[in-house]
Amino acid sequence: MGGGVFRDGISPLLGSRSFLEDTRRAWVICQIMCPGKVSPAAFEERLGGGFRMTPVGRILVCNASMLFDAYLQPQ
Repeated sequence: MGGGVFRDGISPLLGSRSFLEDTRRAWVICQIMCPGKVSPAAFEERLGGGFRMTPVGRILVCNASMLFDAYLQPQ
């Protein structure tokens, strides 16, 4: 990821320094939006740590997965 907050650590929108957590979140969002997946191994290798799914995240993943379930009956 090049440019903006990743190149010089300045957020172009807020004018504040980017923190490690911001970088992690941005990378994950880009992975979800572009290739459509997040590899836990790639996350750990690139950002030096693991991640976990929160209860709310689990609900969202379940809802998104239901769209692709060929055997799920419409209600």
